[in-house]
Amino acid sequence: MRKTKSLFNIEIIGVNSYLANNDDANQLVSSMNTLPWLQDTSSNLVWNLWGVTWRDLRILDSSNRLAGVINLTSHDLADSENYETAKAMFLAAANGGDSNKNGLPDHWEIKYFGGSIADRDADPDGDGYSNFLEFAFGTDPLDPASHPVFQPSFSTSGQAMLTFKRWASPGLDYLVDASTNLAAWTSSATLIRGATTNLFDGTGRASATYTFVKPRSLQNTGIVRLKLQKHP
Repeated sequence: MRKTKSLFNIEIIGVNSYLANNDDANQLVSSMNTLPWLQDTSSNLVWNLWGVTWRDLRILDSSNRLAGVINLTSHDLADSENYETAKAMFLAAANGGDSNKNGLPDHWEIKYFGGSIADRDADPDGDGYSNFLEFAFGTDPLDPASHPVFQPSFSTSGQAMLTFKRWASPGLDYLVDASTNLAAWTSSATLIRGATTNLFDGTGRASATYTFVKPRSLQNTGIVRLKLQKHP
């Protein structure tokens, strides 16, 4: 998935059994590995609550609901068929699904509205942003204090920057182009460059920052235009 250079809302963590808690084993697993390694405790007993079997890969969607389970002992990922199965499970959870084709993932609608019943153009919290925009920018459609925010700033080199939160999974294209005069628009990296990073905070969001290449001392005007495009 990394080779595609696509942005997927996927986080992988390890949870060690309370019964297997010892320094040597934890060090063996976590050494030379950037995978977050969590330790279950006697007060939490996550393994028991989830009914975990040793070496389970348990996949959650962005609303933290169980989306699938595959055991890596009985389904060794060295086998290409098992690998492709696990990959497909990850991608299915990342994509979310949109059964009514309204541009809002099912699990997002269920989280906020209790079912796939939301009108993408409605504004139930009256904050001026539709359900679709609240979804696209990772905000709560039922809370008027939670709405998309676009934060302008300058880099230490004096380059104008625009930062905003966005949905991290596939399904939407965030098309950003820029202009210095409102007459000609371009997405060329010679004028503006973007970088997007998953937040890994359980919200399904990422942080996107677009930076003008030239500092304000060399470029007096910079305008950014953002368009959303749903994948067909």
